[in-house]
Amino acid sequence: MTLEDFVEVRAIEQLKYRYMRAVDTHNWDLMADCFAENANVWYGKGMYAFEGRDKILEFFRSVIIPSFVSSHIAVHPEISITGPSTASGIWRLQDIVHFTSANPEAKESEIKGGEKMEGAAYYYDEYSKISGNWVIQSTGYVRIFESTTRPDYSGDQHLKTEPSLGVRE
Repeated sequence: MTLEDFVEVRAIEQLKYRYMRAVDTHNWDLMADCFAENANVWYGKGMYAFEGRDKILEFFRSVIIPSFVSSHIAVHPEISITGPSTASGIWRLQDIVHFTSANPEAKESEIKGGEKMEGAAYYYDEYSKISGNWVIQSTGYVRIFESTTRPDYSGDQHLKTEPSLGVRE
């Protein structure tokens, strides 16, 4: 691996971290910058599969609504530069999602509000370098496990969320 390859790998890592931040902060402009125009995604065993940046963003806006409060962490990247403007990556994902109200677009389970979902997966990505910037060409994940519970927030337990979701004005 050359020094230039290390620089490219670091740029791809930064891209994936921005993608995760965009999900958790519901920042769809930032999310748009993460994808190639003709990108494709596959989530939830393929229940959510879309082609094209506009369709992908439409999906995120419909499923990740204000009551979807999440923390997504991607670690342990295995990134390979496959050509002058292509790369692939595998990432370990750990996520926690609190559904503070019903989410009718969540196909894999009936979300009525009050649920907490925790899981782990591996992301499989393809990247393209367009106009000097790395973007996601394809992404999807395979779950290791997913657990949905209904925490009891009575007594000393409670869920506090920040309305700004970390987005700076």
